[in-house]
Amino acid sequence: MNKLRFLIRKIIYPTCLIFTCLSMAILLLVTLMDSQKQALSLSSAGMLLLLAFAISICNLIFSLRQFSMLTRVLLHFPAVLIVTAGVMLLNPGYDLTVNSLVLVLLFAVLYALVVPPVLLISAKLYQNDAEEKTYTSIFSPRN
Repeated sequence: MNKLRFLIRKIIYPTCLIFTCLSMAILLLVTLMDSQKQALSLSSAGMLLLLAFAISICNLIFSLRQFSMLTRVLLHFPAVLIVTAGVMLLNPGYDLTVNSLVLVLLFAVLYALVVPPVLLISAKLYQNDAEEKTYTSIFSPRN
């Protein structure tokens, strides 16, 4: 039961969240660029779902508490970059062009914009949780 709870909390929920954000971003970009073009086909939605699943697996790096946060981010960034490039290459309709480099650079910029606020919010929530816990000495006299 704990493995199922872990799977749902750490992989399935983040996959759904990432998939929703990616889908909405692509739908918005396609709509802004060319409203006559089909935004998402079934195969591209499947590729987005695979990408979201792979990114949620990569997010497990952040649960490695034996490493510092900087080390975890430095491990997470190339992992997500490799996963993203791999999923792009798996897509049968994708071909390597100069646009590939632009997409990688765009991804790096988005990563640099998204990760710091997420880490700051996470650190603030963790700090608030730590402050709310009160220490009770087991050696103090009982009333």
